Amino acid sequence: MTVSGAGYIVPDAIRNKFVKWEVHIPLTYLTDKFCASQPAAQSSLADILTVVDGQVTTKSKFLSPASELDMTFDEWHQAWQRQLKLIKQYHPDKLPLWRTHYTSIMVKETRGEDWPLWLAYDTEVRRRSVTTSLDPSLFQRRLFDDLYIRYTGERILARIQSLSSASAATPIPTTSNRYQPYTRTADSGQANRPRMDSFRPPGSNPKLANSRARCLFCGGLAHSPKTCIAHTLVNGKPLLLAKPAAADTPRVDRNGRQYCFGWNGKNGQCTFNQCAREHACSLCGDKAHNAQSCPTIL
Repeated sequence: MTVSGAGYIVPDAIRNKFVKWEVHIPLTYLTDKFCASQPAAQSSLADILTVVDGQVTTKSKFLSPASELDMTFDEWHQAWQRQLKLIKQYHPDKLPLWRTHYTSIMVKETRGEDWPLWLAYDTEVRRRSVTTSLDPSLFQRRLFDDLYIRYTGERILARIQSLSSASAATPIPTTSNRYQPYTRTADSGQANRPRMDSFRPPGSNPKLANSRARCLFCGGLAHSPKTCIAHTLVNGKPLLLAKPAAADTPRVDRNGRQYCFGWNGKNGQCTFNQCAREHACSLCGDKAHNAQSCPTIL
């Protein structure tokens, strides 16, 4: 018998948890960095001995999920190679299911572009599999849709904050000989207005160019779509996408259609190549504009 190589070995404290696999095991504990860490740090994660009904039994110690959603693709790939070997050793009947799940993410066309989204999807499937009898080889559409909404909202918010920071850091010259087509002369009786961005998504409203993004569900400006609890649009009309009773249910219109939130954001752009949602206003359903320039609430 010969050893397979000189790679880092999974610590016993982590390996033993795969015997029962009754707690979520973050992939951060299967990376090269953790497997090469000091034994003292690894031993603190060992299972706990408890006495139940007079019998001594082991209970898996909770593992912190910190930094799992910040993993790079290389770290994720490292960890999955070790996880597949552990599944083969302790749960061989489940190996084909998990291998299919892993491979499906590896071959996604948008894996590089939308890596945080696919990392979150993989993490959530593994976390839920501990307490729920789900089939990891099947694409969990409702779970993915929920994560997609959060991911898109976070990207839009980050983009807005980035643009706001860039605008605040750029000094506005007080005098210039260059022609400014978007400013009024001093004798107009009004103060010079700041020059607006010349590029806008099709159908955007100039009044919104320098304002906050509107909520994609009610059209309000005081909150994000994720925290929207409104029952009507800001003008009092009924919502097109009413809030569902179940928290994990996506918002749909009366015909069961979902709307692209990236397209309805301030930038008016969908970043998901395989988007199957409606590219129409999430406030009124009109395809001629998005939620940021919807005339029904302006």
